[in-house]
Amino acid sequence: MRLLDAVDRAGRVKGRTAILTGLLILAVGSTVQAAANAMARSQDLQWSGVRLLLAHEDPWAVYLGPNGHAAFNMSQFPNYLPILYVLLVPIGWMGLTGAKITWLICNVVFAVASGVLAARFYGLGKWGTFAVACLMLAATPTRMTIGNGQMGLAVLFLWSVSLLSVRLTDGRSAVAGVSYLKFSFAPALFFYLLFRGGVRSVLMSALPNVAATLAVWIWLTGGRDLGEVGRLIFEPLIVSRTGYFPSGGEPNLMDAIQGMMLPFTSTPGWLNHPEIDRVTYPAAMLSCLVLMYFVMRRTANASVQWQVAVMATASYALFKHHDYDSVVLLLPLCYALRLWRSSLAQGVVGSVGFLWYVERIFGRYLAELHWFYYVDFVLVMMVLALTYGLLRYENREVPEWSEVRVTRT
Repeated sequence: MRLLDAVDRAGRVKGRTAILTGLLILAVGSTVQAAANAMARSQDLQWSGVRLLLAHEDPWAVYLGPNGHAAFNMSQFPNYLPILYVLLVPIGWMGLTGAKITWLICNVVFAVASGVLAARFYGLGKWGTFAVACLMLAATPTRMTIGNGQMGLAVLFLWSVSLLSVRLTDGRSAVAGVSYLKFSFAPALFFYLLFRGGVRSVLMSALPNVAATLAVWIWLTGGRDLGEVGRLIFEPLIVSRTGYFPSGGEPNLMDAIQGMMLPFTSTPGWLNHPEIDRVTYPAAMLSCLVLMYFVMRRTANASVQWQVAVMATASYALFKHHDYDSVVLLLPLCYALRLWRSSLAQGVVGSVGFLWYVERIFGRYLAELHWFYYVDFVLVMMVLALTYGLLRYENREVPEWSEVRVTRT
């Protein structure tokens, strides 16, 4: 019997080693391709805006002025809040090639660190952590984010270092608030902080953005004309509404509603439909508010692990995003992997797996099927619904999670 047990253990070790080796090969291959894409493109890297800011020019005003596009490399248009440009000042001091290399390295670090922190938070163990880090690097949205020079991995990293804890401190709230720089992720985080930590947490989350905006105002104006502060707040939103914003056909609630309303409008295409915006934005905000209220305040025995997983999924499922922003689905994925024996968890893993590794193949060959994004939308909403439903199973399998009292200091 001992011999048979030893043989069985050896077989399991070999199988695990083979799987982890395969995942590592996929991760390395994907990262190499992402690096090549980043060096060739990085079209969304905000280097151009930082360079203008360092030259005492308002990058948002420049973009909104005559021939504003000409001042920006590729499509590096300034549709982010001022705090991002303050954080990227070191990149602005570099040449474009150096900036691409630096941000490429940062994004790889963000992806690996987020995978490790999330896997540890959800108790996946040593080998599970290694597997999650590889899965993260091999994912299509990670590769696209790195190649585009985008900010989704930075947001995920900020959430991982601030929210993956049973204690919500003022410092953690402030770090989480830095992620408001990509304001399509902001509503779900705002409601999460409001219902978990109260007004104090929300105020702390706003401090980094307030400080950065005032710093940019002083840098550009020398502290004169306080009215310019308001302009610095609203200019990024105006830039985003001039067309450099997710323009439709992505798997989220806002785009799904817009797609159903388009046949009844007089203007073709996805852009410039203010009458639709008056429906989609309130629908997404109200849905998020109600969902987060029930998650944070009305659900008995709710663990932080579950709350964060639902919040991350809602942030992607309800508001306009490009598909590469689905990197935040790392959190429900890790949550589901911890509870993988449940059929609900298997549904989450399967749905995220399709979105991360398979969907792009279908999208490439079915590009003419403009309705196909509804399939992805259904899968995203399944991730949200199944993750929500996993709490009951979690309370049976990992009762210690909900036994930890959620506190803030």
